[in-house]
Amino acid sequence: MLATYCASTISQKKMVVLGTAGSMWDNLFEINLDLGELEDQLIQLVDSVELQAVAQSQLTELAPLLGKALGCEVELTIIPAARNQQEQIQVLQSIADATFGAEKLTLDVTHGFRHLPMLAYTAILYLQTVQPQLRVEHILYGEYDPETGKGEIHDLVGLVKISNWQNAIQHSETTGDYSQVSELVVDKEIGGWLKEASFYENTHRAGQARSPLKKVRNKISNEPLTGPAALFQPLLLERTSWVEENLLYQRQRAQAYRSLERKDFLRAALYGFEAFITRKVQEIAGAGSNVAQYEQRRKIQEEELDGPAYWRTDEAKAYKMLRNIRNTLAHGNQNSAKEVQQAQFTLRSSGIKN
Repeated sequence: MLATYCASTISQKKMVVLGTAGSMWDNLFEINLDLGELEDQLIQLVDSVELQAVAQSQLTELAPLLGKALGCEVELTIIPAARNQQEQIQVLQSIADATFGAEKLTLDVTHGFRHLPMLAYTAILYLQTVQPQLRVEHILYGEYDPETGKGEIHDLVGLVKISNWQNAIQHSETTGDYSQVSELVVDKEIGGWLKEASFYENTHRAGQARSPLKKVRNKISNEPLTGPAALFQPLLLERTSWVEENLLYQRQRAQAYRSLERKDFLRAALYGFEAFITRKVQEIAGAGSNVAQYEQRRKIQEEELDGPAYWRTDEAKAYKMLRNIRNTLAHGNQNSAKEVQQAQFTLRSSGIKN
């Protein structure tokens, strides 16, 4: 027997039992049942179990007996032993079919071949992708202690929570979006700050994202996250460390490198170009100037960086390439400059930040 699934919607509950042709199906019927005309069929089932040759038709015929006794719909399904990939795919499909339309799921993985609980867990990850509305409430495993003669039931649903955190962190690693992480954080204040910061970062307003992220970092440094979140706290702190840079251009540069690491080339070019402009504004206007002020940035860019004197400097070549790459990626145009095309090819093929 692989597992027992208790899937339910708002209107009804259903118990699904999956097992191989040699599973102990007859044990399910060792309760007080009104067999009626199905007594012979149950005897035949016992014989088939001994031969390890139970047919799906036998289970389909007898399943209503259990349903009547348990007060819910019962589905008994034969699956292969899942010893190769094709059989494993068949099992996953059977589980998906059995839970289609359900909103809540309780899974019992106590009985079965030793590799089948692993497959059942894989099925849960699969179901969360194809049926995102399905909430896994429990993963139950019964353990018998021969020393005490008692059994104990363990709930392994924490594995799903760890997997959810892993997926959310991976999503943030790929996109820079912390909204999925914010939904998993138990502390609603931290979750709100992460959601706010995520919005600002995704709309290219990193300056406004800095404040809520600093609040997150300060709070979890003093009050560490607990549960599955604790496993990913070091990574969360490392990925948001850019907010601790003192100067704006340093923060923009750090984000450009971070975007390049996850191969987000558009953001890498945008942040990289802005970091270049910010550093030049600070250099030209002075340390006490407001380097984020739009009018000042535009004036210095037009009068200094786009002027003939600057274009004769060695630094201007790098500025020109960075500006062209930024414009090409931002507007989707195919720039004809050979160096820009080469830079685009390098970005696509390697994603190296230096």
